[in-house]
Formats: sequence, structure tokens, C-alpha cells
Amino acid sequence: AAAAMLFQKALSGPHPADPFTLPDQPLTAEAGSLKGMRIAWSMDLGFFEVDPEVRAATAGAIQTLKDLGAQTEEIRLPWDWDVIQAALTHLRALFGTSIAPDSNAGWFRMTPYAREFARAGLDVSSSAHLEAVNVAGRMGQEFGALMENFDLLVCPTTAIPAVRADFDHSQEPLEINGQQVEPMLGWVMTAPFNMLSSCPVLSLPAGRAASGVPIGVQFAGQPYDENAVFRAGLSYEAARGAWFRSDTLRPACSAAETRLSA
Repeated sequence: AAAAMLFQKALSGPHPADPFTLPDQPLTAEAGSLKGMRIAWSMDLGFFEVDPEVRAATAGAIQTLKDLGAQTEEIRLPWDWDVIQAALTHLRALFGTSIAPDSNAGWFRMTPYAREFARAGLDVSSSAHLEAVNVAGRMGQEFGALMENFDLLVCPTTAIPAVRADFDHSQEPLEINGQQVEPMLGWVMTAPFNMLSSCPVLSLPAGRAASGVPIGVQFAGQPYDENAVFRAGLSYEAARGAWFRSDTLRPACSAAETRLSA
């Protein structure tokens, strides 16, 4: 959190080359008690299927915030899978289209998932893109209404600890808790906040899965309220301690995975 705060200070503020930059907003957050902070939490954002290891790690993070003095309360968001569909439409229309090759030869040099993503982008209609923008607008209204009485929302960063390094969402299904989910973003719980881009979000380690990979938790704030997010993040990290301070605490590949990657 401290490193992210330093980076934010370097990035923030007006710049003549970008008409959408915001005025300087001093970051004054420090680690300490969270007494008086009101924190909402959700395990699934209303619709995600979430792995038990991720749920357990997130519950531990919420307990740490409570131990620090914060008031915590579970809320239910009125979101559904149309949120992910809207995110996919937006990504395909902008990023997918941007990577589409100009020549036939270029398509054959792409990985299968990149090729599928680019082609999907070229197929997005203007009406579908408009519908995605409307969904994002509705999400913002719903999130704003729910967060009126809270400083932060806490939820998992991803619904599973990790997918395989060579997982191909264009060719393979993905299951969580025995349920098939959308393989590209159906496990990525950051997508709703990418759509609500005025809301600052900090992702921090909350534990480790049995496989050894870290499990993340997100702190999402009110629009432009970076100080609340960093205050919670700095305090949480101070209470939990460093996660990657030595080789023994960093995730490592097994011998078989190392041979595969080589």
C-alpha cells in the first residue's frame, strides 16, 4: 500500500497533455486505528461464484479490519452477469479492435485467445456498445446508493486463487464450485470496478491457497476518495505484516511447473 501511495503521488495532478486529469488531491493517509470507519463487504458482489479458499481469506481480512476498530457490515449488490457481459463488450470494442491485424498473415501469428478476442471486437455493434455504457451507468447509480453510508467496500480480487498459466479462455471452460462461469472474466472480480473507474481500488494479499499462490482482497472507495482506501490499506498491512519479505514467503513453482515453463 505504501508503494502504491508513492506511485499515486507521482502520477496524480494536472498535466497539459491530458485534459481529463484532476487537480492535486493531497494524500495524507497513515496506518493506525480504523475506529469510525464504516466498511461494507461482499463475498460475491451479488453474482460471482467464489471458491471456498478465497472466501476464507476474505473473511480473515474483514476480521482484521474489524479488529482495527472499523464497523463492518455485509451488503448485497443488485448486480448480475450482465455486468460481465457489458465489461466484455466494452473490452472487445476498444482493446479487441485495437489488436486486430491489418493483414491476413497477421491473424495467423496470433495466439488462439488473442485471435478470438480481436474478431469478437470487430463484431461488436454500436447498439451493443451503447448498452454496455448504459449498464455501467446503472451500476454507478446502484453502487453510489449502497455506499452512501460506507467509506469502503471489501470483496475478493479474484473468485479463484488462480487459473493455470497456460489457460486459454477461448478454448476451455472454467468451473467454480462445480458451476460453469464465463471463462475470460467470470472469475475476475476487478471488472466491475474497471467500469466504475472513478472509484479508487487497492488490492492486497489476504492469504495463500493450498497451492501456495496469494489470494487477494480489494478495498474499493467512494469516487476519488483515495485517502480512505490508503488509510485502510496501510493499517491492514501494518496489522498483518509483510507477505513477501523472504524467499520462503514468496510463491514458487513446483519442479514440474518449472520444467513445463522451460
